Amino acid sequence: MSHFTEYNVPVVVVVVVGLAALGLAALGLAALGLAALGLFAVGLFALGLFALGLFALGLFALGLFAL
Repeated sequence: MSHFTEYNVPVVVVVVVGLAALGLAALGLAALGLAALGLFAVGLFALGLFALGLFALGLFALGLFAL
């Protein structure tokens, strides 16, 4: 029986460590995904500011035209 447990313990340790490593890798990928989402949101925000700038420029051009 001791021979069986001696064989079993390293296998269990390897499986647990492997699952933990997979979990950490998945967590890392999730963090990367969130970071990419954050960059995307910042890009959309910058695009919104750019559109507002164009809109203000359009209003300015309309003002000049009205003058």
